[in-house]
Amino acid sequence: MFIRRKKIEAMIENMAKMEKHLGIILDDIAQYYPRSLKSATYVTHQTQVAGVRLKYQGKASHGNMMLQRLINLRVAFSIPNRLFLIKNPYMEGSKAQIKRIKAYLNAFLEFNNLSSSLPKELARESELQGQVAVRLVWDDNTKLPILRYYPWEKTDYTVKAVNEYDVNSPLKMMYKVDGQAIELDDNEFEFIAFNDELGIYEGYPTCGPILKTIENLDKDLQDWRKLNHLFAHPTPHFHCETKEEALAINALIKSVGWKVGTALATNSDFSLKGVTGQEGNILMLSIQTNVKVISAHTGVGPHFLGFANIMSGRSTAESIGEPTEVSLFAEITGWKKFYINLFNKVIRMRNKKLQQQLQENLIHPKLIPLTDRQWKHIKEILMPAAEKGLVSREFFLNAIPDIDVDTEKEKIIEEEKTMPKIKKEQPNNIQE
Repeated sequence: MFIRRKKIEAMIENMAKMEKHLGIILDDIAQYYPRSLKSATYVTHQTQVAGVRLKYQGKASHGNMMLQRLINLRVAFSIPNRLFLIKNPYMEGSKAQIKRIKAYLNAFLEFNNLSSSLPKELARESELQGQVAVRLVWDDNTKLPILRYYPWEKTDYTVKAVNEYDVNSPLKMMYKVDGQAIELDDNEFEFIAFNDELGIYEGYPTCGPILKTIENLDKDLQDWRKLNHLFAHPTPHFHCETKEEALAINALIKSVGWKVGTALATNSDFSLKGVTGQEGNILMLSIQTNVKVISAHTGVGPHFLGFANIMSGRSTAESIGEPTEVSLFAEITGWKKFYINLFNKVIRMRNKKLQQQLQENLIHPKLIPLTDRQWKHIKEILMPAAEKGLVSREFFLNAIPDIDVDTEKEKIIEEEKTMPKIKKEQPNNIQE
C-alpha cells in the first residue's frame, strides 16, 4: 500500500512538471508563432481598412505583395478601362434627346476624368475601404457638376436613410470639417457600399476578413524559402563521446571555415544533416490551403495568384472562372447602379441650375467584365450568331468591352459609304 502511494505521488509530481514544461513551450510558441494562438485583430471596419491600406501601400510586415495583386486583379476584372454610355433599352426617347444627354454626360465624364482612370481608382478605393462616397458640386463656369471624393478614414462620414425602415428611402450623408457638422441630402452625393447589411450603410473591404490568412500565406512562403535554403546548405554533424571532443571539433570547424566539399579529418563519426522532405510536404499543404481560402473568399482563381498547380484537372481549370464571374457580377451590378444614380443626379442638378429639362434614366453606363470567359462567350457564341444574322450588329458590339457602340456604328456607316461598289460580272456564254 505504501509503495502504491509513493508511485501515485511520483506520477502526480511528474504530471506537475510536465504541465510546467508544457506551459513554457506554449509561451515560446506564442512568442515565435503568434498567428496560431492570438485572436484575430481585424474585426472592425476601422482595423480592416487600416490593415488593407497598410498592406496595399507595402508598409506592413507581411502580406503586401499578395494583397496588392488581389486588389489589382479584382479591379481589372470588374471595371473597364473607361466608361461608355448606352441607351436604356427599357426607356423611350427621341434621337435628339438621346444625343443631347449623351453629349452632356460625356462632357461631365471628361471633365471629371471618368472617361479615363477615375472609375478604376474608385473601384480600388472600394476594395481598400469597402465603400465609396462622392459629392456633386455645381461649377458655374463649366455648367457641369464637379466630383469631390471623400475618403472614409479621413472624413469619418456616415450615411443613413432618411426613413429608417423604408428600403427605398433617400439617403443623407453627415461629416465634419474643422469641427463643423455638414449634412448632404440625397441629390448632392452618391454612395456605394460592399459587404454591408440591409439598412446599414457601412461597407467592409472584401479582403478584410482574410487579412490574417494573407499574412499566414506570406509567412509560409518565407518559411518555404528558408526550407529551400536549408536544403541547399546541409549542416555538418559529428558524433562525439565527450564534451571536450565536441568543443575541439567545433573550434576546428570555426578556424578552418569549413564548407561542403572541404576535406576535414577527425576521430569522430561525421554526417550531413538536412531536411528530410516531410517538412516541405506539410508546409506546401499549408500554402495551398491558404491559397484556396483566399481564392474562395475573393473569387480570384489560384492560377491568377501564381498557383496554377492547385488546379489538378482540366475540368477544374475550365470551371475555375465561374466563381470569379459570379462574385464579380454582383459588384458590377452595384457599380452599374452607382453610375446610373450618379448620371440621374447630374441631369437633375443640371436641369435645376439651368432651368432646362433633360430626361433622367435614359442613358446608362456600359460595364462588362474583362475575363477570359467573357471573351470566349463573344468568340464562340455571339460572333457566329452575328455573322448568321441571328443577333443585331448593335447587340454584338454592346457585348464587347471597351467599345463605344454609337461611335463604331457611325464609323461603319461612313466606311460603307466610301467603299467602292463591286459590280458582278455576267458570265459569258461560251460554247466549247
